[in-house]
Amino acid sequence: METDRNSVAARNYAGTNECHGWVGVRFEHEAGGSPSDIILHINMRDDSNLAQQAAVGILGVNLIHAAFHAGASLQALLDDVYEQLSIDRLEIDLVELSGPAFGEQDHCDTGLALVRNHMARAVLFKPDGMLAPPTEVLRKRPIVVSRILGRDSTPQDRQRLVAGSRMLPEEVSDLERDILAVLEVNLDTGDESDQNAPRERLADLLEQGEWALLSGLPEAYQLTSYMRRYSHAPLRFVLGVSTLVYVMHHRHYGDVPGGALEAIGKLFATNVRIYASEMPRAEVESHLATLGVDPDFLTLESQEMVSAAQLKLKPPFDLLYQYLLDIGWILPLEMPAEQ
Repeated sequence: METDRNSVAARNYAGTNECHGWVGVRFEHEAGGSPSDIILHINMRDDSNLAQQAAVGILGVNLIHAAFHAGASLQALLDDVYEQLSIDRLEIDLVELSGPAFGEQDHCDTGLALVRNHMARAVLFKPDGMLAPPTEVLRKRPIVVSRILGRDSTPQDRQRLVAGSRMLPEEVSDLERDILAVLEVNLDTGDESDQNAPRERLADLLEQGEWALLSGLPEAYQLTSYMRRYSHAPLRFVLGVSTLVYVMHHRHYGDVPGGALEAIGKLFATNVRIYASEMPRAEVESHLATLGVDPDFLTLESQEMVSAAQLKLKPPFDLLYQYLLDIGWILPLEMPAEQ
């Protein structure tokens, strides 16, 4: 796909367009030398055209300043670029560095830096390991996403993704575009003492040739809102039952004014469903302990395998959970038989 990297689309009069674009600077690191480039993809989040113009102007000045310090570390470069800006005004979800001023770029490190420094809510990696603008890849696509929370990726994550991608066309017969299947690595859950864990998880997925989303969105309803910026086509989360319990756990929504009810309502926006696969009981208990879910939030019967239909949540959440099952917003995901 050819990309126009010479344009920025600011807010239109009606406020109905997607506000994003490409900006950059080309410079000579040494007089008479070959040029080097800093290329960014940005999303403008201010609610007026004038404010967006001002933010882009600040970014332009910062880019020129950054070019004078191009030999510094990636962190120093990003600090220069983002001076006097914030994620509520302008997101940077792609950085490309090329030329003699820079060494070989590690896209994993770049993506991690953008999310960790709150310059982007999420960054998207292509199967070849390169960063891609989410707006160009996700736009109007039906999406199946597997969340990886608080643990390393497993073969079951990939199997769930494949099973969910096969299930969606059976559920919705009139899909207008090809399904995008993506594995999400979340930066804000799991063992915070191990700062290398998200990078290792991400590198593992990219080595397998997967689409990967690195996000700083710990709650599923936040990921729904993020995806809905780009596509209103069907969105399906594929989860094991342990992650499904985490999604329903009320203590994770203390900062939401309406608590769990508001958060779950936002999660199941128009045309959003959860496909949940069964798991061995021991794995469910181990994963929930890692995620910090209260043991008394659910009751596990004596069965070896736990399915979505068999979950017994603590009252009154059992009523809400049963409602979601009854109306088909949580659906069982049949995993392929092991070879």
